[in-house]
Amino acid sequence: MLNVLQETVLLSPIYFMVLFACLTLCFNLGARNFVNNSLLSLLLWRFSLAVLVFEFLLILNLYLYFLYYLSEVYVYKDLFFFDTFVFFLQLFLIFVFLVIHVVSYSYNLTYKILVPEFIFLCFMSTVGSLLLISSNAFASTYLSLELQTLPLYILISFFKNNKKSLEAGLKYFVLSIVASMIMVFGFALLYSVTGVASYSDLHVFIEFAVVTFFRDPSYIVYKLCIFLGVFLIFITISFKLGVIPAYFWVPEVYDAAPVSVVNFVATVPKIASFGFFITFYSYVLSSLFSPAKIIILFVGLSSIIIGAIGAVYYSKLSKIIAFSGVGQLGFIYLVLACPSDGVVIIATFYLAVYIFALLLFFTVWLNLEPICETSATIFDLIGLSAQHYSHKVFFSVAVLSLAGMPPLAGFLSKLLILKCLVAGYSVVFTVIVLFISAISFVYYLRFLKVIFFSKSELTVVFSRLLDTSSTFYGVFLTSILFILPVFFFFL
Repeated sequence: MLNVLQETVLLSPIYFMVLFACLTLCFNLGARNFVNNSLLSLLLWRFSLAVLVFEFLLILNLYLYFLYYLSEVYVYKDLFFFDTFVFFLQLFLIFVFLVIHVVSYSYNLTYKILVPEFIFLCFMSTVGSLLLISSNAFASTYLSLELQTLPLYILISFFKNNKKSLEAGLKYFVLSIVASMIMVFGFALLYSVTGVASYSDLHVFIEFAVVTFFRDPSYIVYKLCIFLGVFLIFITISFKLGVIPAYFWVPEVYDAAPVSVVNFVATVPKIASFGFFITFYSYVLSSLFSPAKIIILFVGLSSIIIGAIGAVYYSKLSKIIAFSGVGQLGFIYLVLACPSDGVVIIATFYLAVYIFALLLFFTVWLNLEPICETSATIFDLIGLSAQHYSHKVFFSVAVLSLAGMPPLAGFLSKLLILKCLVAGYSVVFTVIVLFISAISFVYYLRFLKVIFFSKSELTVVFSRLLDTSSTFYGVFLTSILFILPVFFFFL
């Protein structure tokens, strides 16, 4: 049992981020009449960068402490729990946010969205994401999810003069409310039947129920209520991850929001939702594995089909990367439906590889100056090869890793999942999955065709680099995609 001080130390990264976010607004209100807006934004950006580095080191320290001295602890009346996996995901999330914060600087500065309010909203959404990863109770999950989602409504609509951006923000707002209502109804069903409000207690209850009254036909109503509650929560998780059956918001939001916001929405909330999914999977779905794996398999396979076919008909980068994400995250569902050991580790490795490839993709996209505020088309990449050779290499590595080509990390992550499918199901099913995912090569190879072989007399949309230091970021992320397979084998 931990005392209040020890519990506070475990949540200290959250408190520091909330404190900085509040100070950002206070500093903006107090200094905007005396300091130039550009200088104020630059000062706050640099200060926020220092805060993120401090957050990373603080969580790293807690991760190493748990790695050697503690296994798992529950804090604040079991509202939150911490172990090495939770701290690893939080560490990864802060690192990703740090990279996004740096890479997006020139884009945000160019389109005048690097304002204190923007930094405040990004930090508060990150706070909700960190809390969601460590949530152990129904109440903490709902509050964390809402804290993560509420700032996203405004961030998506940050181009106030763009009707499309405002419309996308409104759609996401309405759909998120519906998803939250579905989740709360699922929590209510589970609590009314079981009388528990945390996942750890729910795990114990279901383990006992499976071998006792689940076998009694007179308890069929209670059994159906538990299954329905679990299914409703599963639907909400699918909405947050952007897979079947609630993927339809993803192309709309990605196409209308600022590109830097798309980079944030496609990574940070997805990591948090993945952490919540793993918690729910470990405590609840694993206890109901036989009926649950059919639904998980269906969602995973359907998402891969939608992701493979959907992007073929689009030329906008935002639409392509949106449908690509639907298909990529479908593989996580497939591996979690396998009865093999170590599926959580493989799913986490796959997510990390996908996120790093996505960051590299956005590093090129964000730091090339487009004509429009939001989305460019694949044909706007014509001329990239001649003008920016290094960025051509970065873009190619990102695309090939997303496609799963060797020797990049994307190949190894997909290979591990296919190996689990062969061991858990059959070679025929694995071949079907492989064939469906191969369709996605069509739009991945279109990128390479346009970059390397297409020529046009039209003015190149991507004319100059917004930030020359993006070359350093590209080299760093490219190295990760080559080094991760070696690191995984040693691990």
